[in-house]
Amino acid sequence: MRQRTVLEVAFRLQYDVRDVFADRLHQLDIDLVPMQMRALRAIWSADAVTSQHIVGTLKRDKAQVTRLVNELVARNLVYREPNPEDKRSKLLKLTDEGGAIFRQIEDIEKVVFDEMVQGIDEADLETFFRVADQLSENMRQIK
Repeated sequence: MRQRTVLEVAFRLQYDVRDVFADRLHQLDIDLVPMQMRALRAIWSADAVTSQHIVGTLKRDKAQVTRLVNELVARNLVYREPNPEDKRSKLLKLTDEGGAIFRQIEDIEKVVFDEMVQGIDEADLETFFRVADQLSENMRQIK
């Protein structure tokens, strides 16, 4: 009998989470790809960031991030304002619409997480988090 691998389980979990999450977003007419949501999260968590911060957070090149930010600006989810600390850069902030959408995303995440962990006791979750953190750290060491 063939044993499951960590990679198989990780990919299946990633796919399942993405699939359920995409369905919930679709139900609310939120049309964002995961990279756009990650960018919104980076801006939301710091209140205002530079594009360079997004480059580091998303681990994408500047051209990709520029296109991504331009899309979010065009959709009125993000706006740029002068950076008082560096005249050469702009700060990215969420618009009211971007903030409202991000709050909806957070609400969806909470519901999906609660549904996802049904029937799993707290000790098992803590073990999962510890193991997943160690797997992630191990992967970063491979680079």
